[in-house]
Amino acid sequence: MAIRIERWLEKQTNSFTVLSVLAKEGQESQLFEFLESFLPIEAAKTKEIHQSLDVTTLFPENKNFYSYNGSLTMPPCTENVNWIIFKDPIIVSLEEVLKLKNNMPLDNYSNEQPINDSSISLNVHH
Repeated sequence: MAIRIERWLEKQTNSFTVLSVLAKEGQESQLFEFLESFLPIEAAKTKEIHQSLDVTTLFPENKNFYSYNGSLTMPPCTENVNWIIFKDPIIVSLEEVLKLKNNMPLDNYSNEQPINDSSISLNVHH
């Protein structure tokens, strides 16, 4: 499972930046209580959140991340997307994962794609 934050940078670069935080099973997360209040999400719909959220609370303690230039994972699969994927996952409970799975639209992902000429970088923060 991954939590994604998308940001359209139209005025500066006509591109997207996507922050992706992977999750693995463990203890319950306080963050999930916040996210759960916006469920369910209908297929082919988006939900805007008009509340303050310190997005750094989504990030794992270790801020090392991978980055690459790719595309969005759902149609129209827009190109010129700067992906930032945190190396370490956050912890969420199995119950939380199942709630998300049961309240999110199906097919909100794409199949594995070839790397082609993409360059993947590991960014290490000390």
